[in-house]
Amino acid sequence: MEYRRAASGGQYVANTGSITAEGLVLCECSACKGAKAVPNSFFEEHSGSKVRRPAQYTYLTDFNLSLKVGAAATGVAGGGFAAATGAPACMQLLWALHASCA
Repeated sequence: MEYRRAASGGQYVANTGSITAEGLVLCECSACKGAKAVPNSFFEEHSGSKVRRPAQYTYLTDFNLSLKVGAAATGVAGGGFAAATGAPACMQLLWALHASCA
């Protein structure tokens, strides 16, 4: 997965990571170096952004899809995982994707 930031002329990749079994992001920033699993909101901060919309700018590279669009498109939001945990839709999608790949 990637955190993409807006720039003149398009977007650039500010940070990369991968989804853990817990639905967290294994952050590849210069401080974490792939050794720390963080929630998507921290992944956004580690990417140098202060926008506070991590789902909008976090992309699943295999699908070239933002978490925000992916959660809406897959109908993850409002499902059983949401009711059980109260987790935001983007974290539900991370968990659901990891569970389907395990």
